[in-house]
Amino acid sequence: MRAYRLAALFLCAGLMLAFGGCTRGEENPPQSIAPAGSGEEEDIPPGEEEGERPLGSGEGDPEDMLEEAVVRTVLEQEEGRFLPGEFQGAGCKIFAALPDGEDLAVFALIEYREYSFINDVFTNVSGCRARVRIDFGREDGAYAAQRYVHLEIDTLPEEEIEELMAPLKEAGADTVYSDTDLTELRAQVNGAAEEYLRRLGRDASVAERETLDLEWLYDKGISDSAMSRILEDEKASSYPDWMGTEERLENGERFVCRTDYEEQTHLITYTKTRYDSGEVVEILRFDALTGERNNS
Repeated sequence: MRAYRLAALFLCAGLMLAFGGCTRGEENPPQSIAPAGSGEEEDIPPGEEEGERPLGSGEGDPEDMLEEAVVRTVLEQEEGRFLPGEFQGAGCKIFAALPDGEDLAVFALIEYREYSFINDVFTNVSGCRARVRIDFGREDGAYAAQRYVHLEIDTLPEEEIEELMAPLKEAGADTVYSDTDLTELRAQVNGAAEEYLRRLGRDASVAERETLDLEWLYDKGISDSAMSRILEDEKASSYPDWMGTEERLENGERFVCRTDYEEQTHLITYTKTRYDSGEVVEILRFDALTGERNNS
């Protein structure tokens, strides 16, 4: 069932997430109508959209260019693997960059996070932290990723990981990191999310998912069979599994999806409104005992 499955994803993602040096973020196009109480979206000059600049291109410090290339690669490689949010942020701590002719084998600790508005708080909904190896070539003066591999036992056999890490060991380096490194990396990724909020003109806080006190539907004694029947309805399956709200961008417009549960009447109500105007565009009601649609 989706309610239980998403709840599990929501919680398990916290075990995968934790916390080095560089960050960038990517997001869906902002809503066509600016949020209430905010200014218009910041204009980005033509040709300077985040997704259009080549990896590590431009002038500047070579280390900064490499870090930018690593983070862009993380964003490209990790997107689509997790429960989606409206903003994707990433960060890295580079352990070593070992030259091989004009190519580089980069070993780094990375963090990738997807963020959404939950109960008006911008929070991580999924993501991962991992040690990675990225092999970069140079194309037109810019770094171009040729290989991206997680160096973790749950993704590759140990002997293959050892082979991939052999150049690192030969160079006398390792992938050891400290709690301070993890904290700094998490702060960098959250910082990218805060910058996204500033661009939106949105007065909201960025918080860790585990700090949210959510009331889950599955804690209300609703049976598996009832939830399964409810979630057979495609529209119902898009609403939060907790009592409260989650915001979604659809074709550039922001909507608020809300779930309510009345224990005395055993009624689950799903309400969808336009963020900007508060106009209700959808109301769905279900009997929590039977899972049947209540059209009254």
